[in-house]
Amino acid sequence: MKILKLKNLNLRIIQYYLLFIISLSLPACFQTNNFKNDLNLSGKHTIVIMSEQACAEKDNGRNLFDQATLHKSHKECYYK
Repeated sequence: MKILKLKNLNLRIIQYYLLFIISLSLPACFQTNNFKNDLNLSGKHTIVIMSEQACAEKDNGRNLFDQATLHKSHKECYYK
């Protein structure tokens, strides 16, 4: 009976140890470099809308200079 309890205790210790190691290693899987804001306001700006919609003449203070329907459900508006 004592041997069975000892085996169960050892298995639980191993399980908790693995759970601890896995919980410490999970944050390393996430990419944090995607959270940086490298917005360059001097360049072009692209908005994707439905093809039936019309592009706005101004967006965030930028003027529309071109638009392209790339797919029947995909239209891009280019601002500069």
